Amino acid sequence: MRFASYLDSLKGRPVDPKVFFRGEMPSVLARRRITKLTAAVGHIADELERQREKVRGAEVWLAELREAHEKLGIVERQQRASRVERLELGPEVSTAREAWLAVYNANKSLVRGLLAHLGKPELLPLIFDDLAEVHRASGVSDALPPGQPAAPEAPAAAPAAEPGPAPDA
Repeated sequence: MRFASYLDSLKGRPVDPKVFFRGEMPSVLARRRITKLTAAVGHIADELERQREKVRGAEVWLAELREAHEKLGIVERQQRASRVERLELGPEVSTAREAWLAVYNANKSLVRGLLAHLGKPELLPLIFDDLAEVHRASGVSDALPPGQPAAPEAPAAAPAAEPGPAPDA
């Protein structure tokens, strides 16, 4: 990255390049997938904004970095939209999703029962992210994708039977 070379050329190195590149080599950042590259360029621009006083010519670099970040963002959104469109086109995706949800809900019921048996039902949201107050996975939302029907609810547990005399066998 030209900006890294420029920082190295500054007399006295007023700012450590690791601040901008989060300790990674610029050539490594440049090979990242578009999402990570976009975030890295945004971070570099934000950090340059904070270090503006220490970097000679910061305004020129900042303008160039902001422009690159904006263009990368456009490409990233187009790439994501294209991927989503491809996924939404096939009915096999919907069928596979429904099959996966059926297994997921069945497993959730099994784990719920196991945790209840162990007396630790509060651990369920730690195992199943969709039950957590705050999702741990990035980009996760409780909203349904457009055009998707609601997932079938897991069957409710049957009420416990009243203890009584055992039936004669």
